[in-house]
Amino acid sequence: MGRACREGGGRRPGDADAPDCQLQEGGEHYRRDDEVHRVRLYDPSELSAELRRVGFEVWTMHGYGRYPLAEGHAAFVARKPA
Repeated sequence: MGRACREGGGRRPGDADAPDCQLQEGGEHYRRDDEVHRVRLYDPSELSAELRRVGFEVWTMHGYGRYPLAEGHAAFVARKPA
């Protein structure tokens, strides 16, 4: 079973590069995996326009079902017709 590392860098809201590490238990030993999650922010209208330009149908959502996204966040559904 994996668990998040507590020392060093964990995910910090607002970071463009958010370091993360996992400890994987394997019998008497642990294996450490380090990762970096990179976040890139896009303007929703620009992203929608670019997806449409390359042939996708695009729907912009501001929540998942009854769960609203935080202010300034958007979700996209994009489908390329056959």
